[in-house]
Amino acid sequence: MTGPLPDPAPPLAAGPAAGAAPEEFDVVIIGAGLSGLSAARRLQSRGLSVAVLEAQDRVGGRLLTNAPIDLADGTQSRPIDSGGAYVGPRQRRVLGLANELDVTTYKIYDQGNGLLRMNGQVTISEDPLPHSAIARLDLNDLILKTDSLIEQLEDNFWEGALASKLDSMSAEAWITTTGWTPEAREYYRVLIRSITCVEPPEVSFLHWLAGIRSAGGMRRTLAGDGGAQERKIIGGAAQLAHRLAEDVLMPGTVRMLHRVISVHYAHPDLPSAASASGSLNVERPEDGARIACENGAIFLAKRVIMALPPTLYPTIEFCPPLPAPKMHLAQRMPMGCVIKTMTFFKRPYWREKGLSGTIIDDQGPLALTYDDCQPDGSCPALVGFIVAGRALIESSSLLLPECPASQAAAEEQRRKLVEAQYRSILGEDIEITGYIEKDWSSDRFSGGCYSGVFIPGTATLLAGILATPHGPIHFAGTETCDVWFGYMEGAIQAGEREACQVALSLGLPSLPISTYPSMSQLNSPLSSRSPSSMYLSTAAQSDCQSSPSSSSASDSETSSPLGFDPKAGAPLSDKLAGTVPGSPVLPSASPSLFSLAESDASSPSDEEGYEPQQWADPEYVNWAAKAEHIPLWPYPKIQYWLPSVSTLAKMTVGASVVALAASAVAAGVILRSRLN
Repeated sequence: MTGPLPDPAPPLAAGPAAGAAPEEFDVVIIGAGLSGLSAARRLQSRGLSVAVLEAQDRVGGRLLTNAPIDLADGTQSRPIDSGGAYVGPRQRRVLGLANELDVTTYKIYDQGNGLLRMNGQVTISEDPLPHSAIARLDLNDLILKTDSLIEQLEDNFWEGALASKLDSMSAEAWITTTGWTPEAREYYRVLIRSITCVEPPEVSFLHWLAGIRSAGGMRRTLAGDGGAQERKIIGGAAQLAHRLAEDVLMPGTVRMLHRVISVHYAHPDLPSAASASGSLNVERPEDGARIACENGAIFLAKRVIMALPPTLYPTIEFCPPLPAPKMHLAQRMPMGCVIKTMTFFKRPYWREKGLSGTIIDDQGPLALTYDDCQPDGSCPALVGFIVAGRALIESSSLLLPECPASQAAAEEQRRKLVEAQYRSILGEDIEITGYIEKDWSSDRFSGGCYSGVFIPGTATLLAGILATPHGPIHFAGTETCDVWFGYMEGAIQAGEREACQVALSLGLPSLPISTYPSMSQLNSPLSSRSPSSMYLSTAAQSDCQSSPSSSSASDSETSSPLGFDPKAGAPLSDKLAGTVPGSPVLPSASPSLFSLAESDASSPSDEEGYEPQQWADPEYVNWAAKAEHIPLWPYPKIQYWLPSVSTLAKMTVGASVVALAASAVAAGVILRSRLN
């Protein structure tokens, strides 16, 4: 069995009866990914009626956990993450959600050496870096300059003269003009392909910098221990979406197999008129929106949240049409191309050879692999990624996508190439017991993965309107967020942000401030995560409820569907640390290179009256506030393993000048002595 794990039974999955009356809701959300479900959760906690419409027969969007498969050795695999999977220690929303839903994370295996095979040379070291010492210096220089440029960006990264200059060039152009050695330039290209899933000439260098900044800098983005790839979720990341839909949202909220084909909406600046399309000649509503599905279902809503990647906007007919810049996002912010593979082995051969499983390779379809064994070392597996141009070439979408036989043949061909690549690295005698893959490039409901990427020259024009509402239509999705762009964390942030915007637009008080457990609580065993240990005592709750940030909450406020009262205040560790909900909390463990800095930022009061682009969570306020929450340099630059190439060159020139001066002085002394 290779299908996805079962979802909650879909109400109305077969569609309504002919002539059924439209259903009315306060908010209709299009897309049941993590962003759409997070928005629905927040809105329902405010007492609003919500429907989430999903075109597929599952929830999760770009989260996909396949059921275990039978292996050749007679055993069975564990559930397989074929979509988004990794979480890092600074991704506090997704870790907090996992904690609330009793979903456990584990740290990925990173013991041993990494392996780099590039241009026929193999390098085995703790960090798989280029073989040449000069190339390593050059790569370090590129990383230093990247973070230096990040620090120079404006709060809104698309604004300013520097942004225009950086947006006008591709990432490839910057690499070519900045890198000194071919090895360092190619290594940096591998980083871009692995993170964005596009080729360097196709991505705006400004967009690349903004994405890195949203994750806290190059080191945090690339690192396993302490970085974005530190942990995975036991049982699969799609559990987050499944449990939100099944256990948190009200029954009947999520409607599977409801592909939206049109949205007719009222706009104060546009007169009501029939659709220009003859096939959907429907009068627009006087207020709100009318949403039509392919199965005949009709929904009326005061607000609509589009929780889809921008590349899918043209799949829906809007009347009146969305503004041209919004529609241009579909063309100028294409999705990346990636095929995610999972290969199972009889034994963890890489561990036996002293390798961690982190392999960077340019000799086969897989650009990058990680160890993907179970926490106890069982079920040996490597997860591999075919990315960017190679994924586009290998994609089933180029081989008669409607023909299952062609798709099966393409998958079998890729399997053979992947197995050959592993044998060339680990040895011909390895025994492979199973293989499964997900070609996101041919997925019609996502358009690709991991997220949309601005092409050169467009970020300064269009980035500012990504999350801008249009009439009753709001826009969520990880592409619209400003922290952890392209990650699960960003998807949750975007959904919560739009839920706050929608609530404000409907005249409700601002949403309760998010309460997240501290890092030490997140790392504690599930059995110890009782409400008394995670949230304030009754006396402390009274103190918080009398504070400005909670005094304006409505008396009719209902408790959170996750089982705690949003008015109860901050976690106890936040109270003791003197911080506010939503800001980083120092772990109780001894500090490391990735220790978090305390923030002096304070939470805005519900009574202050938010500006349109301000939210209850301090991290939503603006880029300047996030600069305090997410330090670009969690440790001094001096701790880099080697100085940069430019620094080394300056040192060399300086030493040469000193040597010449000393030689001149010595020559003068010798000449004078001879003259005397």
